[in-house]
Amino acid sequence: MLTQLRLTWRLAMKSDDVSLGIDRRRKTIVPVVTAVVLALALIPASAAAKQKRHAKAATAAQPQIACTVVGCMPVPRGCHPEMGYTPGGTPTGFDVAVCPNYTLYGYQR
Repeated sequence: MLTQLRLTWRLAMKSDDVSLGIDRRRKTIVPVVTAVVLALALIPASAAAKQKRHAKAATAAQPQIACTVVGCMPVPRGCHPEMGYTPGGTPTGFDVAVCPNYTLYGYQR
């Protein structure tokens, strides 16, 4: 009788060990699976934040505009707009285009 009780107890312990082993596996698998799922969910967000930005092509500079006595028009390359004056030195309120060797659309002081 005692031998049968020991055998039953051993079988019961072995079945508990087996079930405990499965529970332990579940307990370790669940956090690992959760970590993998979270890592995969975060990868697209971090990859989108690290996209390479391509350098924009150089755009042509906008021409300067001088509002002269004859109207507003672009200033030629190499020139710049300045305040225009009459031959007597009074400001006209209009611009003139000042180039290195000449002045367009009026007088410069």
